[in-house]
Amino acid sequence: MRLVADRAELPEALASARREALQAFGSDVLLLERALLRPRHVEIQVVADQYGRFLYLGERDCSIQRRHQKVIEEAPAPGVSPALRRRMGETAVSLAQAIGYHNVGTVEFLLDENGAFYFLEMNTRLQVEHPVTEMVTGIDLVAWQIAIAEGRPLPLEQADLKLDGHAVEARIYAENPAAGFLPVTGRIAWWQAPTGEGVRVDTGVQSGDVVTIHYDPMLAKIVAHGPDRETAVRRLCRALEQTVLLGLTTNIPFLRAVLQHEAFVAGQVDTGFLPTCFAGWQDTQAGWQLAITAVTLAQWLSAPQLPENSGYWRNNPNPLPPFHYHVAGNEEKITTILEPVRFTANQFRLTFSKEPDRQLDAQLIEYTGTKMVLVVDGVQQTVWLATENDRWWVHTSDGVVTLTAIPRLPVPHSSADVGGSLRAPMPGSVLAVLVEVGQRVQKGQPLMKLEAMKMEHTIRTAADGVVEAIFYAPGDTVEADAQLLRIRTLAEEDDGNISA
Repeated sequence: MRLVADRAELPEALASARREALQAFGSDVLLLERALLRPRHVEIQVVADQYGRFLYLGERDCSIQRRHQKVIEEAPAPGVSPALRRRMGETAVSLAQAIGYHNVGTVEFLLDENGAFYFLEMNTRLQVEHPVTEMVTGIDLVAWQIAIAEGRPLPLEQADLKLDGHAVEARIYAENPAAGFLPVTGRIAWWQAPTGEGVRVDTGVQSGDVVTIHYDPMLAKIVAHGPDRETAVRRLCRALEQTVLLGLTTNIPFLRAVLQHEAFVAGQVDTGFLPTCFAGWQDTQAGWQLAITAVTLAQWLSAPQLPENSGYWRNNPNPLPPFHYHVAGNEEKITTILEPVRFTANQFRLTFSKEPDRQLDAQLIEYTGTKMVLVVDGVQQTVWLATENDRWWVHTSDGVVTLTAIPRLPVPHSSADVGGSLRAPMPGSVLAVLVEVGQRVQKGQPLMKLEAMKMEHTIRTAADGVVEAIFYAPGDTVEADAQLLRIRTLAEEDDGNISA
C-alpha cells in the first residue's frame, strides 16, 4: 500500500506496489482509492452458519499500524457508541448476507472523525487479532468455525451477545523499530512467556528456534483482559515487561513505549499515530548500568583469572583489567572497572566511564547461565542474559539492553560504505536491480530493491558516482551486511585524476 501526495511520485509507487503485491499474493492488480488522512481502522467480527443466522460480535480497533500492518489491537474500540456499533455491525452483516457467506469473517472499515465509516475489505478467515474478541465475548471462535464447517447451527442469537470488559493485544515482531521496522533474523537464545491475571499468550516459538527471512516476522501475541480499558492496558504493560525474548532485536521496547503514550492512554489515536508520534523513535536502553553490571559479572565468573596471568605470584592484589562495551544505538565506548570486595564472597564494586564519580555496589545472589539475581545498591534485581560471540542481550525491568563486549585487541571492521560499497541492511532476496555497470548515478538514486518478510526496502546511493560492480541479480538471496554494489564516487574519480 502506498500513499501518493504528488502526481510525480505515482509511477515509482505503482511499480513498487505491483512488485510487492506480485511477490506476496501472486497478482499485481492494484486499486486506486481516495485517501482518508486521519481515519481509525475499525473492523467488525461476523459469523454466519449454513441456516441463515448471521451475527456480529462487536468491533476491534486496529489503528496502531506500521507500514499498514497492525501492531496493537483492542476490543471494544474506544469512543464507539452502542448506536455506532449497531450501525457498523448491521452493515457488516448485510454484506455477509449479500454474498451468502457462512463462516467466521471480518469486515474492515475506515472510521472518520465524524462517525462516517467506509468499507475497506472483508477477510474471509480468522484474523490474527481474534483473541481480543474472544476475551470480551467469551466465545471460542476457532471452535465456532469448526462447528460451522461441520454443518452445525450457531448456538446464540444476536440479543444473547454481551461484551465483558476490555482486551488489548500486542504483536511481538522480529524487527527493529529504530531502523524503520526492518525485519530481523537470528536465533532465539531464550524465550519466556509472561503470566498473570487476564494474560493470554499465543505463540509458536521456543528457545533455540531460528527466525529466517522466509516467514512473517510475528513471533507471538500477548493479550490482556480486564474489567475496563485502563486495567487491560496496565496488565498488558506488565506482561510485556515480563516477556523475555533474547538473541535478536524485537519490537517489545517499542510496544511498551506506545502503550504508555498519552494519546494511546486517552484512546485518541488514528492510523497516522505511529508515523506522527514515533517518527525517529530510538530505544533508550534505560537499563544499561544494570545490564553492564550483569554482563561484567558473567564474564568475570566465566574467567576469574586471565590465562596470561596464570602461573605468576604477586604479593599485591591483582585487579582485573577494564571491561569495554558498546550499547546498541550509541557509539560511545563505556569502560567498566570491576573490583571484588576483599574477604567478602560475591560482593563487588563497579565504576563506569560514563559516570566516573559514582560507584555501584553489587552482590551476586544466583547465576544459572541464563538467569541472574543480584542486589544492586540495596535493591534486588532479576535479569536474564544470552550471548553470541561478543554480543549480549540482557532483559531488565526497563527493557532489553543489547551490548557488544569490545575485545582488548579488536579486529578492524570496514564500514558499509567504505570505498563506495553498499551493503544489505537486512537479510532478504533481491527483487530488482535498477542500474547497470558503468551507469552514472546521483545521490539518493534507487539502485536495488530488497524484500524480506513481506516488506520491500530500497537501496539508494549515498553520493554521486559511477556503478563499478553489481554482485547480485534478481531472485538472489543475500545476508545482512552483504555487499550489494560498488560505487566509485566522483570524489574518488577526482582523486584518481589528480594522482595520475
